[in-house]
Parts: sequence; structure tokens; C-alpha cells
Amino acid sequence: MRVAAPRDGASTHTQASPGEALDAAGGLPSTAPDSPLLVVVNDPDRATDSPSALQAIRARIGDRSVRLLIATGSHVHSPERRHLHEERLLLSLGSPATVRWHDCAEEAQSPCGRAAGDPWLAEARDVVGVGSVEPHWFAGLTGVHKTLSVGLLSRHAIAASHRLALSGDARPLRLDGNPVHESISATLAELLEGRAAVGIQHIGERWLAGPPVACTAALLPAARERWGHEVEEPVDFLVACVEPPLDRVLYQAEKGLKNSEHAVRDGGAIVVDAACAEGVGPSRFVTLLGRAADESSARECLRRDGYVLGDHKAVRWRGLQGRDVAIGLLARQFPRDAATACGLTVLTDRAHAARWIAERVGSSATGVVVEDAAHTVVSVAGAFVA
Repeated sequence: MRVAAPRDGASTHTQASPGEALDAAGGLPSTAPDSPLLVVVNDPDRATDSPSALQAIRARIGDRSVRLLIATGSHVHSPERRHLHEERLLLSLGSPATVRWHDCAEEAQSPCGRAAGDPWLAEARDVVGVGSVEPHWFAGLTGVHKTLSVGLLSRHAIAASHRLALSGDARPLRLDGNPVHESISATLAELLEGRAAVGIQHIGERWLAGPPVACTAALLPAARERWGHEVEEPVDFLVACVEPPLDRVLYQAEKGLKNSEHAVRDGGAIVVDAACAEGVGPSRFVTLLGRAADESSARECLRRDGYVLGDHKAVRWRGLQGRDVAIGLLARQFPRDAATACGLTVLTDRAHAARWIAERVGSSATGVVVEDAAHTVVSVAGAFVA
């Protein structure tokens, strides 16, 4: 059994600090210096080092006022999580600044070029996006291009892009030919029409700034080097270890399964090691699984009832099980009714997980333990395409 984990190292394009990256990219946009600078950052569901970027931004704009917009996409956070996240960001940014959390309700959006997005984006002339680059199981890479687009759209518009994840071409560490990435890029161009924008993001501890989409694409080789692992042929099993904050709910933790599912043979097994202390997450995921016992049934539900945000996860979950891949969840307190609907086995501890794997694929089976599985990608050799 081998271990796949993130590697150290960074692209030659990157800089050691966010300030150096901004300076190398020509600085911050300043086409309307008397208006507030709009700075867009990720919500607490992504482990982005926004405070370091905010400190560098403040050092370069002096007392220019800032509108700090937190990109949530369709995520919902408790008042406590919002307060802690906001407090940490404002402490780094300093005054003068005001803050807003994006609201994905359709009626809360405003025209942005030929698209619609957050009202603060619609009003902005100078925009800075702060992000982090990691593999994304259907968008190829997450990054500042996604923060500035999906993070600031309505639920309906987010669903339109995520529906494309039903395609088998929507894969981690793949941009060209990935319909989700292409949709996000086109939407971002519409959102930023008439605005001066720069993205700044990090991969590990290294930083790069520049035009948002190009800045992300430039980091694809570094992302593959850092998180991509290859096996010569499909393995019998994977153990996908998901780290906080993505281990809170199954809806997020399943990224650890989806990133590397294609490295497992038909009839194999995957254990997702994630606490899932808050249960399933959005109920639609499990509701659809409860209605559809296989992939064809799930796709028929979508044809009959229409796509709802999150349905792609259920469809592709059933697609994995259609290859007779067994799924175990190492999460002691996970709701049993949800486990039944998902068709997964709840495993109480690592010894239980080891026995379950041996029963499923044999004691001499080949496998991979995937550390930081929500980001690390294991694939069969030759699967990563440009």
C-alpha cells in the first residue's frame, strides 16, 4: 500500500509573498481611485490565506476605502462562523473598509455586463480577487477565477454551470475540454466587462497575480506537480482522508472520493475518512439518492423534474457505484438513514475499515492512502490531459 500526499515545491512563475506577486503583475487596478476598491475573498469553506493578501493590498493602497465582499456561492454559514471569518479578515485589512456577504438569491443580483452578479460587483470599477489554487473534482482547478464568478452568482446561474458536471469530461486537473471550466471562464468575462480586475492567489505558500483566468491556467502544471499522483493500473482500494474544513459534511467530504475515483478498479472499494460531524449537508443530495437506485434512474429524475444544484453529485455517485465500487465512511456518528440512502457502509474505526476492505477486495489487495484527499488526485497513468 502506498501513500499519496501533497508535495512541496512551486512553479517558477510564483513569488514568495502576495506583495511580491502583486508588484510583479504591475500592481493593483486604479482606474477610479476616488471610488472604493472592491476586494473579493473566499468564504470559510476554502482554506485560502486571505489575510496575507489583504495585508499586502492595504500596504499598496494607503487610505483608499475598500469594499470587502465575501464570495459564498450557494454556501450557507452560521452566524458564529460568519463572525469569526469576518473578524479575521477585517483585522488584516484595516480601515477604511466595509464588508458584505454575497447573497445568491435571484432577486439580490444586479446586471454586470451581459451577466448578473453581486450588486457590489456591478457597482465596482476596480476589482481584486483573492483565491487559492487546488484541484477541483469537476471544475479542473479552483482558483480566483471561480471566486470572482461562481462565488458571486445567483443560485440559478451557479446551477447552470454545475449542471455541466454531469459530463465525464468534467475532471480534476483538467482545463482544456472541461465544460465546467469553459463555462466559468466565459461567465467571468461577462461579469468583468467594463471593469479593471486583477487576481491574486496562492498555491501552497507561493503566490501569483494577474488576469484571473490566465493566472489560474498558468498554475495548472504546478498543481499537477503538487497534488497529482499516478498509478500504473487501477488499484483495488483507496482510503481518502479528508481534512477540515471540508470534513464537516458528506456533501463537501465526497470531494475526496470524487477526485480519485477513476484510479479504483471496477469492483473495488473506497473508504472516506471524514468526521462528517454535521451530517450530510444540503439534503437534496441524499434525497435524490433515496429516489434513484442507479445512475440511469438518477438521470431520469433530472430529465423528468429538472436539474437542482447538487444533483450532479448524486448522479456521479451512482455512476461510481454502477462500477460495483463499494463506499465506506469512517464517521462514527453519521445518520444511519442517510447511509442507507447513499448505499454506503458506516465504519466505526480504522480497524473496522481495514476488515471491511479485506472482506471486499481481499487481504493482499493493492491500495493507496490519499492524504488531504479533497485536494490530492490519484489517477491512472496518462489520464491527466492538457
